[in-house]
Amino acid sequence: MFLMSTIPKFASNKKYWQILNKLVFGDEVSCPRCHAGLHENYCNKYLWRKLCRKKYRPTSYRASWLYGMKLSPRQLFILLYCWQTKRSTETAYLLAGVSYTTVRRWFARFRKQLPDSSKLTAMLEGVVQVDESYFGKRRSKQPQHIVVGAKDTTTGRIALRITDSRDRQPLEQFVQDYIVAGSLVAIDKWWAYDELELLGYAHS
Repeated sequence: MFLMSTIPKFASNKKYWQILNKLVFGDEVSCPRCHAGLHENYCNKYLWRKLCRKKYRPTSYRASWLYGMKLSPRQLFILLYCWQTKRSTETAYLLAGVSYTTVRRWFARFRKQLPDSSKLTAMLEGVVQVDESYFGKRRSKQPQHIVVGAKDTTTGRIALRITDSRDRQPLEQFVQDYIVAGSLVAIDKWWAYDELELLGYAHS
């Protein structure tokens, strides 16, 4: 996603549209179907392919996260700036000149563009310790949460997940999501880990 430390101030909307087109169609601004170069027509706010004459707009291309946008390019960049710098909804509302509902809707749309953090984390391997802990106090009637964690004993890297139970299915899923098959999983004697060998893990 386009990162900003200040609100950009461009002389015209052309620069805004150039950046939006690159965000949607790539740095080379190429056709999503054949990857041929797209020609720019910023007066009419569309791109077109010279060979087939097909037109593309970042706000009408269904695969784009800008699909259906009614904001001006400057309003979009203001909202993106406010979201990235963690400004309040009220600040974004005042700066962009849009409704609170619009601000919340676009903040939610920005969040959907974030990559899955679990896919960004390299999986643990080798000898990996796995255990679960309860958080929350029963005496004060606070809801208790179960956190399952894994630690790579070689690198010290960890993985954590909040889960609903200590049953076999969620714990096995955690192991498969974060630990490379063939690793040695060091666990306690909890019954839910009894079938890890069937999934390709050694355990002790």
